[in-house]
Amino acid sequence: MKKCIFIFIAIFIFASVYAQRNWNLITNTTHTRDMVIFDNQLVVSSWGGVMFFDRETKTLLRTITTMDNLRGNNVLTLLNYDETELMMAVSGHGIERFVNNRFHVTLTEGLPSTLINDIYANRNHIFIGSDRGLTYFVRDDNLPFPLFKETFSNSQPYHKPFTTVNSITSDESGIFF
Repeated sequence: MKKCIFIFIAIFIFASVYAQRNWNLITNTTHTRDMVIFDNQLVVSSWGGVMFFDRETKTLLRTITTMDNLRGNNVLTLLNYDETELMMAVSGHGIERFVNNRFHVTLTEGLPSTLINDIYANRNHIFIGSDRGLTYFVRDDNLPFPLFKETFSNSQPYHKPFTTVNSITSDESGIFF
């Protein structure tokens, strides 16, 4: 009897270890939110992570998810910053910074909300629109992360407590909309 129990436990342990080694994460990538060109690839954000497509062959190269150290799979918007860094707004977790196929310092300091609607960059200025206003950062090459400067929100008593910023752009003269 003890021999049968030992064999059963050994099979159970072996199956558990083998199953964990072959574990795959399957997420919902059908709901896309944003697209950018980064490193000559089409990058698409979705409910299920970030997908990288080869522009020539139109094939999926890889999908980045929490299994790859992304803080969450629901990626709201993307920004190709200066052709060197991919910024990803992850719902509930702030801004993930992806450089040289690695995640760097996550940007949450100074954000009034982690529900990010848009990320916009103009030279070394980074603007982040959220459900609680517009946040302004400055990029300093001497620092490993953008430096928080200010959050603009509308808190007058005759308005909603915060202004939702869904989209950010500027014209040739530098005026932001």
